[in-house]
Amino acid sequence: RIFATSQCASCHTIRGTPMVGSKSPTGGPELTHVGRRRTLAAGIMDNNAENLRRWLHNPPEVKPGSKMPNLNLTDQQITYISAYLQSLQ
Repeated sequence: RIFATSQCASCHTIRGTPMVGSKSPTGGPELTHVGRRRTLAAGIMDNNAENLRRWLHNPPEVKPGSKMPNLNLTDQQITYISAYLQSLQ
């Protein structure tokens, strides 16, 4: 629910859900099977729980110039969103 009602769903698509993000060049990547990917952030880090939490905490800090902004998510929101994203196999 947090993913669907936050800025996440305005940029990212998850097939089979009502979340159909922006198709513009500034839109984020499709996340339908993100839990299955080996890497995050265009390949700069391994896809694991720790790195996903780090990415969600502050993407521009992890990858300067990232199109994904810092959404100022709380630790609880990061916990829920990262668990959801990891479940997308």
